[in-house]
Amino acid sequence: MHRARRRSTRMFLAVLSLLLACGGAVAMPAAEAAAAPAVSLRFLMIIKPVSQVPGLTATLSQAQIDAARTAFLSTFPRMVEDLTGGTVDMNTQVVVSPRPLTSIGYQGLMVEPGNVPDDVAQYVHPQEWDGVFVTGQMIVGAGSNRCVDVSGGRDADGTKVQLWDCHGGPEVRWRWQGGTLVNSRTGKCLDVAGGRTAAGTKVQLWTCLNNGAQRWQLAGELLRNPQSGTCLDADAWGTANGTQLIIWDCGAGQSNQTWRFQQ
Repeated sequence: MHRARRRSTRMFLAVLSLLLACGGAVAMPAAEAAAAPAVSLRFLMIIKPVSQVPGLTATLSQAQIDAARTAFLSTFPRMVEDLTGGTVDMNTQVVVSPRPLTSIGYQGLMVEPGNVPDDVAQYVHPQEWDGVFVTGQMIVGAGSNRCVDVSGGRDADGTKVQLWDCHGGPEVRWRWQGGTLVNSRTGKCLDVAGGRTAAGTKVQLWTCLNNGAQRWQLAGELLRNPQSGTCLDADAWGTANGTQLIIWDCGAGQSNQTWRFQQ
């Protein structure tokens, strides 16, 4: 009985994906501060009710979907508003995605849906949401077991993007924002230098412009830049700390082009 309950709970949690869309702070005049919230936050929850993850194949019932929707729309805003003494105004919305969960995460403990960017593109619109926040994850190379890192944690445009030990800091954490990858430390994007398309072009950090040089797609375990048709690559099959990341022709099963997302 307890084992079945644990499995059911795990299944339920495995097929939920949260995307948080946060509005900016709004400064209020002193005379109005007591009467109106100082901050307005807009949160979006995307429910992915179908799982095709090996060992976790399941479909949420309509009752389970409705329960998740009700909990998010009622409990979460009230909790935030109570904890902040009414200074935060919480607006929430729920949508159901037709895209299934398809991949298992680090050590089988977490589901990492690779189609989150597709959900973001469909459901998150500038006129409705000020931005999108997805909890930062580390991007780990299969060949090196090291992470995509911003050199020295610097935030200058043109900063080197390299392999480095996965220490869990914000320098090695990235989140999807539409079809771009934003570094958690700097708020800047993974960028192909100069927008060039030639194999061997360096990958760097740059102010987010939402252009072709900064757009990426997950293709299995490859990170593909659609503008160039090439993939994120550890230069010369390097595995050491400091190895420069570049774009290169996409290969099948190349460990220096194989990446996984993990917390």
